[in-house]
Amino acid sequence: MILKEIISALEEAFPLNRQENFDNSGLQIGDPEVEVSGALLAIDIDEKVLSEAKGKGLNLVITHHPLLFHPAKRITPSSYIERCITYAIRHEIAIYAAHTNADNSLPGLNTMMADIIGMEKCIPLQPRQEDKSQGGGLIGNLKEKVSIGSFLRNLKQILPAQRICYSKCNPEQLIQTVAMCTGSGAFMYSIAKELDADIFITGEAKYNDFYDAQDGPTLITAGHFETEWFSVKLFKSIISSKLPNFACQISEQMSNPVNYL
Repeated sequence: MILKEIISALEEAFPLNRQENFDNSGLQIGDPEVEVSGALLAIDIDEKVLSEAKGKGLNLVITHHPLLFHPAKRITPSSYIERCITYAIRHEIAIYAAHTNADNSLPGLNTMMADIIGMEKCIPLQPRQEDKSQGGGLIGNLKEKVSIGSFLRNLKQILPAQRICYSKCNPEQLIQTVAMCTGSGAFMYSIAKELDADIFITGEAKYNDFYDAQDGPTLITAGHFETEWFSVKLFKSIISSKLPNFACQISEQMSNPVNYL
């Protein structure tokens, strides 16, 4: 398989023109004309993931978060990003990222989380001007009303999350309309409020965001990694459906950079 064929399959599902202006999705390192032995899928890339790819004889790593998010001004051993660049080039490992273009696509990362939660009739929270069927975040309904307390307990199990943070609420209150955005999506809370969502789920938020949420939908954060861990399953399903003979493996070395006590 040639690298550009894998790229084409991913970008058909997640076009690069759907990424945010600040983002750097796409081919990070590598020649699109090279032959690819197989792909290792991870949320983030670090030295352990690259070493795993090399050890398994895979010369492509596909991640959700880009390795090259900010411009690299030098290539030295002083940071893990620079060391990863050196390692990938030295061992001829291509690196590709599908970040906000996967977030802003339906079906995409938010759709997958919505399916896990059990949401239906979902539409984008922030539709794209050129195509209202695509966009960031989602809002939809649960199949039936449940209490916030019950929803929180179930959410912690299905993600799985080591902890769930939430704003002041009545645990017995019944909810049905859910808004969500995986990862760092707290900026969409105001949209969820305007659309009369009962709750808003994202990966992380600031302290004052929880104060601001006292007069609107219950704000729930479940962790950036925890709300995006299934991105690797999404990538695998996309590639396998389009290129069934291409070998994809989910990384055994990817890890959450946030530790909990």
